[in-house]
Amino acid sequence: MKIIYFLPVLFLCLCSFAQSKDKKVVVGYLTISRQHSFDWNDIEYKNLTHIVLAFMEPFSSTDPSLRYHNRVDDFDKYDLKEKTFTGFASKLIMEAHNNKVGVILGLSGGFDLHASDLKGLFADDSLRAAFVKNILALCNKYNFDGVDLDYEYPSSAGEGDNITKFARDLYSAVQSDNRLNRSRPFTITLAVPKLDGIGRFFDFETLAGYCDWFNVMTYGYNAGWTKYAGFNGPLYPHPSAIAAGDDESVSKSMYDYFHLQRKVPLHKLVIGLGFYGWINRGYTELYGTKSGSVSLSYASIAERYLNDTDWIYNWSDASKVPYLTNKRTKEMLTYDNEKSIGIKCDYAIEKGFRGVMIWELSRGYLWWKSKNAQPLLETIGIKFKSLIK
Repeated sequence: MKIIYFLPVLFLCLCSFAQSKDKKVVVGYLTISRQHSFDWNDIEYKNLTHIVLAFMEPFSSTDPSLRYHNRVDDFDKYDLKEKTFTGFASKLIMEAHNNKVGVILGLSGGFDLHASDLKGLFADDSLRAAFVKNILALCNKYNFDGVDLDYEYPSSAGEGDNITKFARDLYSAVQSDNRLNRSRPFTITLAVPKLDGIGRFFDFETLAGYCDWFNVMTYGYNAGWTKYAGFNGPLYPHPSAIAAGDDESVSKSMYDYFHLQRKVPLHKLVIGLGFYGWINRGYTELYGTKSGSVSLSYASIAERYLNDTDWIYNWSDASKVPYLTNKRTKEMLTYDNEKSIGIKCDYAIEKGFRGVMIWELSRGYLWWKSKNAQPLLETIGIKFKSLIK
């Protein structure tokens, strides 16, 4: 009798686990800024499963209390009773939950977001424990559905070990916290770099046991800090890039590096999609040297460049991305459009990855249009429609 009873329970548990692995996600990061006005009323929730509201940070390397990472006047233009990060979060969470979308608390550690403070906290057992306690207190109070850590980047094995300790401690605290709303899944995720040079100190194999998935930042392959006029997010390497000694691409990062080399299961990996691009100056040819680069949002690209006759549209069939060139100004603009975003979504689905992540939602919002105001997000929603809802 015990065996007969046990087998159906085991079967149900295994089915539940399989369903959780197969469930696709579309994750959109949302920042609060004066440059990209965008709020809870503008979001197309039907095309998303999660929103990461960014960013909160520790007060200092020795103070584990939480504070908003940017300027307090970021909230002045919004219709809020409480003009703070948590005031914004309350409005967003209510609207998102009404549309069956989770909201994840984003914790910062980018180059300009006090990664050194996280480094100090994570290295100290008592400070790390207090930080975890403060994070969960905030999540419980405002009904966040998870935590995402963006730590850019550990520079030693010891620093990487401390990130793993934080993920372990957060995971354990979540499992034992009876205050969390168990009717909604609580997720732990990490935003992670796409290349080994800046990602080698993450212990992905161990972290995979504590994290629901990794949001891989598969964009910025050629950017302001690189020397070639190449593509921001090539799905595959361009022959000219390979000739120049630069064969990095989305596919190489996701499958060759993370899955094959770092042994991360496919269902733990989420492909990053950039809703922005770069203008490369001093352009002569693809993956030739450049004199400089300037970043701009997809909204700015659509408004100022897509219909400008000085800019010629090109498509790279090798890398599956568009680009614009201007002979008069000797400039090249690398970006993603509906076609390339759709192809990347198809790639994510066909290869068995967990889904896609967007940096950043507001930058794809064509605020001056009344229809088709978020074409990149709408493309993603079409591709994942039957897999996320």
